Amino acid sequence: MLTDILRRLVLLTLWFVGGSASLLIFANAFLDTYRGKEEIDYKLLLFGVLTLVGTYVCHQIINWQIVKREKNAPPE
Repeated sequence: MLTDILRRLVLLTLWFVGGSASLLIFANAFLDTYRGKEEIDYKLLLFGVLTLVGTYVCHQIINWQIVKREKNAPPE
């Protein structure tokens, strides 16, 4: 039970950090175009997308490791 709570907290923190970072990147790109910058910074948008994809991949790896460990644990 405690490991399940900790797993959820770790995943929540991971998504909070990764999602916030990508949201700030996308908001910065939007504000730049709103303020009149004519060229879209594709590197910035790519970095935002890669941040989201990286967060998802880390989520899957952490979740897979914990579920794998729980399956291999002896029954109580």
